[in-house]
Amino acid sequence: MEGSGAKKRPGLGSKTSSTRMTAEYRTRDGEQKECVVEERDPHACKPMTSKKKMLMMLGLYKHKGGKSDTERGVDGELKKQYTLRFVDEKKSGFDSSRIIVKILNWCFIVSFSEFMMAASFTFYLICILFCFLIAIGGALQPSCLIPDTIGQKNLIMASFHLSWTTFSTVGYGHAYPQIGDSGRCAFLNILCSIESFIGVLFAGAVGAVLFGKVQTIYTKPMLKFSDFCCVKYGTGTHEDESDDEFEEDEHEELEQSDSLTPGSLTKQSKGRRFTFPMVVFRIANELYDVKNGEIINLSVNGVAVVEVPGGKRNFPNLELEMEQLPLFRRVWYIRHEINGDSPLLKPEVKKRIKKGGGKWPTDLNTVAALKESLDFIQIMVTLEGVSALSKSSVYDQKVYDINEMKIGWQFALMTYRDEGDNSELKVDLRLINDITKQEGVIDDPEFIEELEQTQ
Repeated sequence: MEGSGAKKRPGLGSKTSSTRMTAEYRTRDGEQKECVVEERDPHACKPMTSKKKMLMMLGLYKHKGGKSDTERGVDGELKKQYTLRFVDEKKSGFDSSRIIVKILNWCFIVSFSEFMMAASFTFYLICILFCFLIAIGGALQPSCLIPDTIGQKNLIMASFHLSWTTFSTVGYGHAYPQIGDSGRCAFLNILCSIESFIGVLFAGAVGAVLFGKVQTIYTKPMLKFSDFCCVKYGTGTHEDESDDEFEEDEHEELEQSDSLTPGSLTKQSKGRRFTFPMVVFRIANELYDVKNGEIINLSVNGVAVVEVPGGKRNFPNLELEMEQLPLFRRVWYIRHEINGDSPLLKPEVKKRIKKGGGKWPTDLNTVAALKESLDFIQIMVTLEGVSALSKSSVYDQKVYDINEMKIGWQFALMTYRDEGDNSELKVDLRLINDITKQEGVIDDPEFIEELEQTQ
């Protein structure tokens, strides 16, 4: 595009602009476009909430603090900032489509109860509005509103009855407009036809939103994520939680594991000193005891959010121990091994692992050292599968912040059987976030501090 000319226009009188210019631009297609160039007030350039911007326009907000060095020129003066925008004559003025889109988005964000309350309020508001309009028409032409309201005190009630029956498209009942002659009752008939048309649109819109919200429920599985991740290290990595999808026997072994003392664990762990730490989180199926409550072909994908030099962010994939289950019914523990290829570690730690022959440094087997070795912002987890109940695809996601990593902890068992009952395993969903200390960290001062903070 090439500018063909520029001319100054008077300022808008707003505190957010001091100079306004327009320029004519010609596109490659030969189309003429008008571009508006506005110089911004330096203090108004700072990103802020809409509330603060409104207060600034009213002169009620006082800017605090100066600009950073990156916002200043070589001479120390504030850099000038401009707003460039094309003038679209087709979209100038009131844009009803944007308002409708915002209303529809709000309808899907709020809960069912809030939406139904808003829909009911709108229904009665429109009915009352047309009620007064019908009452005015009935007062001007009493014989046009049946029953005849001459000398009667129920004009408002008759008008409201006619209004809601027309708006809901139920049909005329005890009150209805008269056809009349010479067009003297045309006002009421036209008014009722307009209200009926609006009622059809309103019913269709509410029905569409309800259908969409129901579809959203069908695509969201009834799963519960743990609110945090456990990070196990050292001998604690040998204390595996029970993946309730595969075992009846494994669960019983864990329940009868009184012989697994700390000493026996240490003996079993000899020769495995270089075991890598493990990040563990779990999900539970809230419909575990419902017929066809399983999720078929449930797959999980983990992505780390890592900040790189320059302020940019990378999103490397996490290699998970198991990424798919053919049938998910109760509880699933999802694990990621923090090895030399894990994107969760600092580069210098990865180099140490590589120089050590791919083994985990034993001096990092403390809460403090392991915490210093991690370098990421968040872990994003996405799930996808097919509900056996609704036969529709379901999706869900969870984000874990680095501060939600509990190092030196492991999840407590949340499955059980009723005494004397040989039925299938049951799940106590209240224990989704219950944890217990892992082996080998009881004397760690950092762990004690973490324990006190948790309590």
